[in-house]
Amino acid sequence: MGCSSGALLLNGSYSPIGAPLSYLQARSPFIVANLWVVGDFDIDRFANTILEAWFKESESVGCEHRPKFFGSFMGEARKACKFSYLTGASAVCYGVPTVIRRKAVW
Repeated sequence: MGCSSGALLLNGSYSPIGAPLSYLQARSPFIVANLWVVGDFDIDRFANTILEAWFKESESVGCEHRPKFFGSFMGEARKACKFSYLTGASAVCYGVPTVIRRKAVW
């Protein structure tokens, strides 16, 4: 979630390089990062909102409830930012759709 941690360096006709791709190659299921420099307090609001929503979702997951993908909480978190079109728009999610599911206890 650091400043510019999601920016990729384009190498002409070669594949882009950057930290997000390294994390994904190391088998991280997804990464949330920022494309440009953002304010500390605003991105803290974003991170707090997205994590609270994701953890709340994990507590409510049941057999009748279909879990949501982590990226689906980004819209709500962007609205929590004071500068939602600047700080909120900087946050991106790379990777595969990831959900939280409770293990069935037999």
